Amino acid sequence: MLEKVIEIEWKAQDLQCRYNNSGPLIEQITRIPPDIGTEETRSFNYLIMQGSFDPPTVSHLELLSKAIDLRSKSSPHEMSHLILLLSLSHVDKKLDVTKRSLLGHRVVMLEKLFSEFDLGLPITIGLSNVARYIELITASEKSLNKSNNVTFIMGMDVFEKVLDPNYYSKPLEELIPLIFQTNYIVAGRKEVFSEKSFSSFLNKYLSAAFHVQVSFLLMPEHLRFRNATQIRERFSKDLPSQEKDIHPIILQYLKENNLYHQSPEWLATKIAIQTITQLTLTANNDQILAQKILKVLLPEIQRNETLQQRLIDEYQTNKNVEISKKWNQIRKSIS
Repeated sequence: MLEKVIEIEWKAQDLQCRYNNSGPLIEQITRIPPDIGTEETRSFNYLIMQGSFDPPTVSHLELLSKAIDLRSKSSPHEMSHLILLLSLSHVDKKLDVTKRSLLGHRVVMLEKLFSEFDLGLPITIGLSNVARYIELITASEKSLNKSNNVTFIMGMDVFEKVLDPNYYSKPLEELIPLIFQTNYIVAGRKEVFSEKSFSSFLNKYLSAAFHVQVSFLLMPEHLRFRNATQIRERFSKDLPSQEKDIHPIILQYLKENNLYHQSPEWLATKIAIQTITQLTLTANNDQILAQKILKVLLPEIQRNETLQQRLIDEYQTNKNVEISKKWNQIRKSIS
């Protein structure tokens, strides 16, 4: 498992680094099932959902199932392909590894869940190096055949940000045609729960010509307010989670791996995996070296409480003094 976690972390850090030169990108990690054929010769209706999936919840499953059903009814003769993207950034905040699980664990959870839970279409799990959907449109154009249709699936809270002018440097009116090159399926959340209220919301931002690009999806009331943040908080405090919020496969994985545990040992371990990977990549070394360094460092972290706290304190103040020293010492000793 450690090797897979490092591999995913490496791909994520590399994807972030490539943003400056290559711009918005999507990288495929895995497919379910793996043998769906060559897409260059096939036409797909791509359904894309981006999020943290930390962890995947019953609400995610319900939203995806309803969105797939809605799209199949509107385009019954098109083949669909679902893409689940783990975003490496957030439009509003810095992502804190001490409050989240590592990306590798999230990929494994999605793989386990959708190998068991059949949505009736092929699924790709991947990473994206952008948070804003206007950039995700560019990334999807690079990665997918432009002749294919693309539909983004999201909650109302995310869609509100898509239409919030504060997230753009140009006037929103200029960007609307670009944003609505693609279609959107939006799940009702917060105060927007009906087709009528959703139409009123759209009228504030869009001319009627663009309304056809957006479909409203009413979520069951008991799922509207479920979110992954609440689940993480309950697990971090060792409080029993509402098991109806999580598929049994995910619940078992969370318990087996203590993903949101707040012990200094586990926090320092996550910090080390993320930071050692970043340091190794920045130094133009390879992934194998990062694995070797972590295999030496992690046992030391597990038995050294002083080191655990030092790594946590430095991470919270954006310093990497101790872990950089450890990286350099171990790198020299094994080279």
